[in-house]
Amino acid sequence: MEIFPMVSLLAEALAIVVAASIALKRKKAYGWLFAASYALFLANDAVNFLGIAANNTLMEIVLLVGVAFSLVAVWQLYKEK
Repeated sequence: MEIFPMVSLLAEALAIVVAASIALKRKKAYGWLFAASYALFLANDAVNFLGIAANNTLMEIVLLVGVAFSLVAVWQLYKEK
């Protein structure tokens, strides 16, 4: 079993926790957007890591939505005063 995919999955899970914490404690919507982004990235990586057969188009859409959420979150950070 390779260590790097597992480390990546753990890092993504940690990012979800930190982002949700930002959303809850600081009342920032971008925290939820980052949490959702990393949840989608984690789901995609977990499917690949576990060797689950999944529709490639669906997985590409999952990644695209995750990137879109991150883009909106970064834009909110940029506009924040």
